[in-house]
Amino acid sequence: MPDFRRYPNEGFPYLITTVVKDRQPLFTEHRCCQIVIDCIGFLRTRLGHRVHAYVLMPDHMHIVVTPREGSNVSQVMHSLKLYTSRQIGELLGSKGGIWQARFYERDLRTPKDVDGALIYIHDNPVNARLAESQEVYKWSSFQACVQGESKPIELDQLDR
Repeated sequence: MPDFRRYPNEGFPYLITTVVKDRQPLFTEHRCCQIVIDCIGFLRTRLGHRVHAYVLMPDHMHIVVTPREGSNVSQVMHSLKLYTSRQIGELLGSKGGIWQARFYERDLRTPKDVDGALIYIHDNPVNARLAESQEVYKWSSFQACVQGESKPIELDQLDR
C-alpha cells in the first residue's frame, strides 16, 4: 500500500494539483471560479500563505504556494477545499464536497523547477484549447504573475 504521509518541507513552494469530484466541469461556471479565486486571496491575506501562481481548468486546478511557517501543504489544501466546497455547494444547492479527497503536490527546490511550474500552469489553458493565448485566459494568474498586474488578486513573488 502506498505511503501518503506528507513530510514537512518548510520554506519551499509547492506545485499542487487538485481535481473536482467525478471530473465535473464546475469551473465552466464563472461564479464557481470566483469563489476559488476569493479563497486563494484569503489563503494569502488572512492565513499568511504565500501564493505565487494558479490556474483554474474546467475540472481541476493548479496552484503554486509556499505554506506559512509552521504550516504545511495539507493544511493549505484543507482550508481551500473546506471553504470552496461550502460556498460552491451553497451556490449550486448541493451537499458534500466538490473535490476528490487527495491532491498531488511537488516541491519546487530549484529555479528550474519554479520556472517549469509557472510555464506549465500558464500554458495549461492554451494546451487544452480553452484560450488562444495565456494573456486572454481569465482564470489564471498570468497577468498578475508575468505582467505584474494585481488582478484578479495580488500574488507573492517567487524567490528564484
